[in-house]
Amino acid sequence: MRKGREGFSFWKRIRFKYKISVFNENTLEEVWGLRLSKLSAFILLFVFSLFLVIVTSIIIIKTPIRNYLPGYLNSELRENIIHNALMLDSLEQVAASQTNYLNHIGAVLRGDINIDSIRPVDSLVWLEFDAIQKSERESLFVKNFEEEERYNLSVFPSVAPADNDLLLFFVKPVKGNVDSTQVSGYGIDIAVTSEQPVVASQEGTVVYVGYDVNRKYVMQIQHELGFSTLYTLLSSPLKKTGDRVETGEAIALMRGGTEKVPVVLHFEMWQNGNALNPAAYIVF
Repeated sequence: MRKGREGFSFWKRIRFKYKISVFNENTLEEVWGLRLSKLSAFILLFVFSLFLVIVTSIIIIKTPIRNYLPGYLNSELRENIIHNALMLDSLEQVAASQTNYLNHIGAVLRGDINIDSIRPVDSLVWLEFDAIQKSERESLFVKNFEEEERYNLSVFPSVAPADNDLLLFFVKPVKGNVDSTQVSGYGIDIAVTSEQPVVASQEGTVVYVGYDVNRKYVMQIQHELGFSTLYTLLSSPLKKTGDRVETGEAIALMRGGTEKVPVVLHFEMWQNGNALNPAAYIVF
């Protein structure tokens, strides 16, 4: 009975209302008043705290502030960081090449290059031996040859060789080991054991970028002399259709591979609609 009275007394105390009033100092008139119990004050404080937590969570989730939280760095942001790092590296190389070119042009215009350091044409074909003296016939032949070749600056044949394959040099698209060769000869599979970029095997133009359920992201690049290369099972492309790429430039990303469970890049080479064996053109 006593416990029941104590519980009733506690419930009565927390529900007992207090009045907070604001009076006019001159007229002693009540300007504003508030009746509030301990229970009502606790409920209002709880509702205000819950509202503050909800508003703070929405601001963090819906704004870039979430990227500053540890462990919240999403895959899209990682991909953008890698893409920007690769682009920055390419821009640094281009800027260094252009700076070097401009420095040489400036040296030529200022006359800083010592002309005496350039070997004349005669010194390229004239050799003096103390032990063996040239005969008169040999001296005449050398003189005639020098006169004919004095202004011939071409070192390449005027007609391209019949085997045009020798004019293009392809590089390995990604670091890895050849996993298997298709029986039909349509390309090879390269096992990739670490996250790394896929590079263009030869300069050209991206003619297709798409996604396939079985082959993931697919990219095709058209090169000169009817050559084209096909890259499938890509994790994330870095180029779009119509982009011009250089040899060795990053075109996509491969990620998720380990030593025990590598990911696979499928690589194909074609020329004029005929499938080629990439191992015949690239050292893997």
